[in-house]
Amino acid sequence: MGGGTIINPDVNVGNNVVIGSGFVITKDVADNVAVAGNPAKLIKEINA
Repeated sequence: MGGGTIINPDVNVGNNVVIGSGFVITKDVADNVAVAGNPAKLIKEINA
């Protein structure tokens, strides 16, 4: 997780997740993904 990232209350972040710097997480993030944007959106699935 990059610096300055904001995770809203009651939002769950899965395992093996990449989050860029300064992004806002407004919804649950599944396992094995990369997210970016404001609000954050799926950009890539990661093969674990």
